[in-house]
Amino acid sequence: MKKYIFVGIILALVLIVGMSSVYTVAENQCVCVFRFSEIVNTETQPGLHFKMPFVDSVKYFSRATQFYDIPPSDVTTLDKQNMTVDCYVLWHISDAQQFYRALGTTGMAEERLNAITYNALKTAMQIREIVKDRGLLDFFKSCAEREKSE
Repeated sequence: MKKYIFVGIILALVLIVGMSSVYTVAENQCVCVFRFSEIVNTETQPGLHFKMPFVDSVKYFSRATQFYDIPPSDVTTLDKQNMTVDCYVLWHISDAQQFYRALGTTGMAEERLNAITYNALKTAMQIREIVKDRGLLDFFKSCAEREKSE
């Protein structure tokens, strides 16, 4: 009876070690393998992969195109009028190792996208106002209308 208990314990330990040394990568995922908080490997090939049990950890990232809906924001034009701008961003992770080192999480990426998009909108609105002030906007519209009519 003691022999069966011992064999059962050994089989359970082997099963635990075996399960903790295997990870899978889906087709739309990439994986960073960490050893003591340092990236030692990045996998993009789908399938079954191995790691050091209890030493390595795995973090999954999606390689699919991700949709981020930026909350509406108020932009003040040069003539001091407020405009509410609502937009979205499509983005994807091309290099998981670089993404993790620069941002770490998708939440941080979305915060950075918020800031970049807001600054780009402010710049675009300023350029539009400068073009509008110089009368070039009407010129471009009339050129576009002429091309459509031809």
